[in-house]
Amino acid sequence: MMQYPILNQITQTHNENYINQLFEELVSLNIKALEEAKRRTSRQITWVSIKELQASTGWGRTKLEEWRDQGKFQFQQSGKGGKYLYNLEDVQRFCRSLQK
Repeated sequence: MMQYPILNQITQTHNENYINQLFEELVSLNIKALEEAKRRTSRQITWVSIKELQASTGWGRTKLEEWRDQGKFQFQQSGKGGKYLYNLEDVQRFCRSLQK
């Protein structure tokens, strides 16, 4: 453990149960980071419903539909009056641009 000074410090100040929980959280975060990295580097478009889009972005249906109608991100509609699907990556890119 000499190569990991932070882990050495944690083992001196916390019990084994805490260290195991911390380790599991770190593994989980790394898995999520790898999935996100793969998603960002792939050319495949992830099409999602409005409900999935709301859950992913935290924005409400009305605002997302308003931005859709303004052409702020890619979407597709299955026929006239049909269900809308949204390009998840494009919507997330747009939402990040709002934070700048």
